[in-house]
Amino acid sequence: MLINIASLNVCTFYPFAWSPSVDVELPDRGDDEKIEHYAERIFSEKVNVFKTGLSKAVNNSQRKGECLFFSMPEFYWNLSPYAFWSKEDVAGAAEYYMDHIPDIITRVIEDYPVGDFGKIILLCGSAGTLIETEKNYDAINYLLAIDNFNFNADGTHCLSMWPKTQVATYDYGYSGGEQEVMHFFMGMPGHPLGLNVNGQGTSVAEHNTNSGYGPTFDNDILPDVPFAISLCADYAKDDDFRKEEWMDKKPKIHFLIASGMGLSASREYGPSVQYAIRNDGYGGTLEKPHAGGCDVMVVESGHITRGISPLSVEDDVYFYELEVV
Repeated sequence: MLINIASLNVCTFYPFAWSPSVDVELPDRGDDEKIEHYAERIFSEKVNVFKTGLSKAVNNSQRKGECLFFSMPEFYWNLSPYAFWSKEDVAGAAEYYMDHIPDIITRVIEDYPVGDFGKIILLCGSAGTLIETEKNYDAINYLLAIDNFNFNADGTHCLSMWPKTQVATYDYGYSGGEQEVMHFFMGMPGHPLGLNVNGQGTSVAEHNTNSGYGPTFDNDILPDVPFAISLCADYAKDDDFRKEEWMDKKPKIHFLIASGMGLSASREYGPSVQYAIRNDGYGGTLEKPHAGGCDVMVVESGHITRGISPLSVEDDVYFYELEVV
């Protein structure tokens, strides 16, 4: 099957506002602005970038594949950790993400009915939330997947969620390094906030599709091209990519949705994998980050062998064509 891959590659990493001390642009949240109002303002910008990037991919003159996979990087939906000044802000942002992102991506995909635009699968970046538990905070960093050709019995779009389990050093601000419990410095001068976060998340995949609800990721949305996803640090640390949470155990393409994680030639994939695809939101330095770039690599006998060049790069959208057998 001929498919197209489009990667919206934008920077999703926030420069340090805390140790080491650097001169960075702090978030523009007003002193009296509620976190929900700040989130609404920032999300308006994020949605516009999302819609513009998707439109470029859908209308690319070189689009010939039977299905378009469109991805965004890890932490695409996150607010700056330095805009969180209290535990109430952290809780308010988590609630805002969970309440609004599913509705946003549903409204976007509804603008592209399959009869007019062909098959489209959205891998909608990730949202990293922190949920307070009895002792520490638990990190729930998750990606939502939706498409324009699978529907539930009530006519709603099928939806799947893939969570990250490993918490990395810079996921939620600045920390002293990876450990069992990590202390993140958030907030900013005048609004300091420090939180203890468990070094490993406990979430598992979920799907709400025409096959019902369950604790697995529906990765065979397109039966001829089952796919797998790793979120950043999980790529390096999960030996089998948590395949027990996949509905189809033999993916043909493997996405790395990241913020500071490269593909590795030494990483072993399952024998069914034909391509490794990376969309990374962090490159550059801690003080001056930029988008981390995109890769599409051929996988043969379980290992990456060579790269594939994009057919086009339009602003921040990288567009590829792949033959999957």
